[in-house]
Amino acid sequence: MKKPEQLRKLLEQSSLFIKTDPDKLHIFIEDGNIIATAAKSLSYEYQYKLNIVLLDYGESIDSLMVPVIAWMYVHQQEYMGNPELRAEAIKLDIEHLNNKSYDIGITLSLSERVIVQMGANGLEYKHVSDNPPEYMIPQWAKEICQMY
Repeated sequence: MKKPEQLRKLLEQSSLFIKTDPDKLHIFIEDGNIIATAAKSLSYEYQYKLNIVLLDYGESIDSLMVPVIAWMYVHQQEYMGNPELRAEAIKLDIEHLNNKSYDIGITLSLSERVIVQMGANGLEYKHVSDNPPEYMIPQWAKEICQMY
């Protein structure tokens, strides 16, 4: 799976807090499914909840949410564009530790398609981009997400 690492890199670039203390950022997957069919292909799709946990976070929560929302806009547009899916796409839990810090939990609904084909050296696996065409991505999303 590629999306958890993409998102980790974006958050590390976006937050001085995470850059300074990357061990405060935890990312893990739960409620995962692998969707495969009885087609002739071995291609499949991962569907899962990505949990992002930040411990003792002391910055503005908005500075964390803006990159997450921009990343979702680019990499999971079907969730952001569909009102029914959007309601479950991003979930948030916050525990106030004191006047200056929080433990924050963000859960994202994600999917990744994998195309499996026979290649010259056996089976080859290709993760399919869910990104919309370049011309459909607003400039603000490009700037926030940069290459991720």
